[in-house]
Amino acid sequence: MARRDLTDEEPAELVGRAAEAASALIRGDVRDYFALLPHADDYILMMPFGGEPRRGVDLSDETLDALSAYFQGGERSSTSSSRSRRPSSSSSS
Repeated sequence: MARRDLTDEEPAELVGRAAEAASALIRGDVRDYFALLPHADDYILMMPFGGEPRRGVDLSDETLDALSAYFQGGERSSTSSSRSRRPSSSSSS
């Protein structure tokens, strides 16, 4: 594969799309997640709800429905903002 230089906008667009996809996944919108971040089929994945590891992504209705049921009602939080928050220490004297 030929290498090409990235524009400044391309990494920012990818990060934004990945954040949007993560939010969709955590909410249980699995189909939106896969639409935003298509997966290759050359990896092995252990499913979060158990079962045998799978090669590539299984986009069957059964699997997508199971993932949607597993991921519901969550919220994505930014890693950088969670790192900057420190537990407040209360001094009891």
